[in-house]
Amino acid sequence: MNLESITNSGCNVTLEDCFAILKDEEKNMLYANSSLLNYRKGEMIIRQNFSASQLYLLETGIVTINVFDDHRVSTVKILTEMNFIGIMCSFAGRQLDFSATALQDSEVRLIDMDAFQSILKRNGNFAFQFIRHISTLTNDMVHWIMRIKGRNVDGALAMLLMEFASIYKSNQFELPLTRKEFAAIIGYSKESVINTLSSFNKDRIIEVKDKSVTILDIDRLNLIIQAG
Repeated sequence: MNLESITNSGCNVTLEDCFAILKDEEKNMLYANSSLLNYRKGEMIIRQNFSASQLYLLETGIVTINVFDDHRVSTVKILTEMNFIGIMCSFAGRQLDFSATALQDSEVRLIDMDAFQSILKRNGNFAFQFIRHISTLTNDMVHWIMRIKGRNVDGALAMLLMEFASIYKSNQFELPLTRKEFAAIIGYSKESVINTLSSFNKDRIIEVKDKSVTILDIDRLNLIIQAG
């Protein structure tokens, strides 16, 4: 693959797109300089201000990226498998300015930073594609924050429900969050989340049974997102 073919490819660059460029020996080098760790649901994977010499690749599971500032925790992104955790911050310095928590049992591969950087320096195609991948992630994260933080509780909750439907690729799924964790992500109180879920359930927009959610009316949920 040459630079022209990369430039003419789609705008959204996945991590798989990046890894497809690597030579077999480069993939083997990354694998040899890595280790696989398992995290249980609710376990903190990265603590904010932790000094790290590895990159964290989420191989399976779901993770939230959180930032503690002004005496409160804000969730800035929900990550699914085959994504680096906090990659936008990882090259700014060895001290990580975010935390990451597993929303469900997850597998994370720790890749040595020096080994990864050596491949970036000698494989220009990979480096270029990886820059585009980080740009895609940054753009998605900024838009996600602006969309969810600027909405009322109905709109924010509807958006998060649609996010999980997209993650699980189904209109029926188990919520990986408690009501309190849900509230922390959208920036509203636990009581507001409980009342809104109850209202959505009563109006037959969704069906809620404990942690099981079924989206019954996607069109109405989308209208709430637009109006909120």
